[in-house]
Amino acid sequence: MCSFMKQVFVVLLLLLSNQVFSESFRVALPDEDYPPIHFVDKNNKGILNRVLSKFSAESGYKIEYVFVPKVRSAKLIHDNHIDARMESEAWQIDNHPHYWSEGIVIIEDVIITGRYVDPRIFDIKNKFISGVLLGHYGYIYPQYEPLVKNKTLHRENFYSDLALLKSLHNNTYEQKRFAIMSRAVFN
Repeated sequence: MCSFMKQVFVVLLLLLSNQVFSESFRVALPDEDYPPIHFVDKNNKGILNRVLSKFSAESGYKIEYVFVPKVRSAKLIHDNHIDARMESEAWQIDNHPHYWSEGIVIIEDVIITGRYVDPRIFDIKNKFISGVLLGHYGYIYPQYEPLVKNKTLHRENFYSDLALLKSLHNNTYEQKRFAIMSRAVFN
């Protein structure tokens, strides 16, 4: 594991068009933990819950949570079925007009590899980069997308962080494989 990836701000994506006639504020959150930002556990909900609770207290809006996978939350916000979702503006690829909050927390992304693979070979600055990027369905990896598009890297997708990490751990392939993940999620 190597920690030289860029820092990413996680911000709350707000589409306020539905709020003109509503007393509630519908927020889509991941259906799995994303430490320290969000936990599905009812006892420890994470940083985002504290921010939303303060927003609710100050605005008078009742917060309604919808727990769905990231891809589903993107569709829900695009179709105006929810008012907000957890996202980073730097990782957004669509060109729909969104409103963004100030940054809530800084996320440190790390490169994760299998045993005996040096993570430095997957540094975006390495001009000889090649291998397999293990990714999450619906996630984009802005620095690596052009390399996937021009077939310098192959990409395999998984529905959960755990499945992705198991695949990396059980790697019997001769190909060099890696993933990009928040250090907090990995830990």
